[in-house]
Amino acid sequence: MQKIAIVNFELNKRAIYVLKSFIKLLEHRVKILSFVVQAHPDKNSINATFFFLIDSNLKPEDLLVELKKQFQIKNLKIQSMLVTRRQQRSIFFTLNDLYYLLGALRSLGEGGSTILYYMGVKAGKSLAEKMQASSKEEEKELENMLLYNQNLGHGIFSIETYINKTYCRIKAQELLECAGVKSSRPNSQLFRGMLAGFLSKLWNREAIVREIMCIAMGDPYCEFEVK
Repeated sequence: MQKIAIVNFELNKRAIYVLKSFIKLLEHRVKILSFVVQAHPDKNSINATFFFLIDSNLKPEDLLVELKKQFQIKNLKIQSMLVTRRQQRSIFFTLNDLYYLLGALRSLGEGGSTILYYMGVKAGKSLAEKMQASSKEEEKELENMLLYNQNLGHGIFSIETYINKTYCRIKAQELLECAGVKSSRPNSQLFRGMLAGFLSKLWNREAIVREIMCIAMGDPYCEFEVK
């Protein structure tokens, strides 16, 4: 039986470290499915996400120990899940493709926005189920979820306020869903739904998420309030 492992990490902004990490994984004979490397011109670090298949008798944690020893890696996170009958695979859209898909749903009006929101809710709950074993601290689990989405290129996220099972406020810069959109009201449905689903699962109650700032309205960033 095989597992899909997802490793997120931040490292020094030198391409050689990305290459060495990649080679190190290959040395363990894992099957690389895909990887994403994200850099920002104003930061001296790189975020990277690797998706790979491993045999169930190889522990992903063992790979992390070796990576930590040999490379200048920080904020190292890992999630893994069993692959049974059907192989899971990662697919990537261009920005234009994604904008077209989101725009097509928005063109349906309130119905399309509702579909996007509940797609996000389902995705958030599913992600929470897969990630809940990664940390015993709920705020840390939320950080892992945001880091996961950041490394996939969905935006740049930070937790501004967190009160366990009660309230949190999340800042999202360059949120993919809202970039390039002009609107007179908050635009995020998919990510807002994902937050609602994830935190509802994490808090064991319904979480209500409101977007209080949005780049689509001309604000400098998007901000979400969760109660």
